[in-house]
Amino acid sequence: MGILLLIIAQLFSGGLYVVEDKLLGDYYLDPLKVVGLEGLWGFIMTLIILPIFQQINCGPNELCYYGKLEDTPRAFDDFKANPTILVLSILICFSIASFNAFGVTVTKNASSAQRSTIDTSRTVLVWVVQLSTGKEKFDWLQLIGFFLLVLGTLVYNEILVIPFYGFNENTKAARERRAKAEGILD
Repeated sequence: MGILLLIIAQLFSGGLYVVEDKLLGDYYLDPLKVVGLEGLWGFIMTLIILPIFQQINCGPNELCYYGKLEDTPRAFDDFKANPTILVLSILICFSIASFNAFGVTVTKNASSAQRSTIDTSRTVLVWVVQLSTGKEKFDWLQLIGFFLLVLGTLVYNEILVIPFYGFNENTKAARERRAKAEGILD
């Protein structure tokens, strides 16, 4: 189930990149206005979905600790009982807003391909911070996985071109050379 949800999330993320690349490339849109509208729609959807989720009863399990799918009054009680949770929640909101604003700005000024490269770097940075704070133990398999993730992103974005086994035959530079040789570009 987790892998299926991950695949669905990646499809939505990829779709978002394609739509943002198209909209920001073809139209003049201010990146901060785009992020603000995304946040507004997310807020409106949350206002609609939260009351519905508060009416869904479920048994005590890892999804429903207190008998309801969502318990907003309890969340506010938790904020009152532990102000650190409130501060961290506000910081998370600013972090997500900043991340989205910078991401949309990169898409506007460069492309969604460069944005995906930055997203990969963020994942590696989180892993390094987790290791340095001792919250996670080093695992060689994770290092290999992150290396392959970064390598794949660099090759896909043609920042790194592999000159053997035909990996460089369909790069942007190779296509331009073929077009010039055929006299298509003058």
